[in-house]
Amino acid sequence: MDASVVLVVADAADLGARAAARAAARARPDVDVRWVPGYAWDRTRWTHRVTSTGQASTRLVFPAGFGDPVADGDLALVWFRTTTSVPSALRTAAAADRDYASAEVQALTVSWLAALGARVVNAVTGDGPTGPTWSAIRWRAEARQAGLPVTDGVAATSARLVPGWSGSAWDARRPLDRTHDAVRRVLVAGRRAVGAADVAEARGCCALAEAARCRILSVGFDPGGGVVEAQPLAPVLSPDEIALAGTFLAEVA
Repeated sequence: MDASVVLVVADAADLGARAAARAAARARPDVDVRWVPGYAWDRTRWTHRVTSTGQASTRLVFPAGFGDPVADGDLALVWFRTTTSVPSALRTAAAADRDYASAEVQALTVSWLAALGARVVNAVTGDGPTGPTWSAIRWRAEARQAGLPVTDGVAATSARLVPGWSGSAWDARRPLDRTHDAVRRVLVAGRRAVGAADVAEARGCCALAEAARCRILSVGFDPGGGVVEAQPLAPVLSPDEIALAGTFLAEVA
């Protein structure tokens, strides 16, 4: 069977991603663009197998109303935009059991996404299902490597080591990582970007996304034009962002 399903898994409140999925479905009526909200994902049944050589294969059976079962070979693309949670059947279990179940579900999800390789919008690193879980410091370092201006933050193993810092005795012993707030965002989807100040900035953001193996990435800038953050779980809010994400899904599918 040809891969013909584009699976978008996101929180029910993620209206931008849902709108992008609808736009992709309109552009590609030959493709099954499947929106699965988080509450339905929690009730999805899995069959996940890993061979002795490390090859993984998965079959998903969704709750009623969310389409036919899907196997790995059916999938053209997966855009995973929700943090995994406790399966619905275990919501009333003891706290320790819920924590264990949540960790197991996350490991299962990451294993599944890793096995899909290039069919996942944002490559997983092993720590979470939505993309690289890099620190803010690493994102800024990677942004600098991509040719973007970066606003250096203040980082210390203890806040009390930072000249001029003030706060409680408890906070004084804690690590500190302080940067400016982002006031502007650039959204990258594939090889295009919206929100960039100029062509050079757009190219730099696309280079950062490529280095992170994130085909949809949000890059935040401070008032001076320096990168302060990047988010694989990118906000998709404006009409231009929705259109860009929808076009990307349709083209890649």
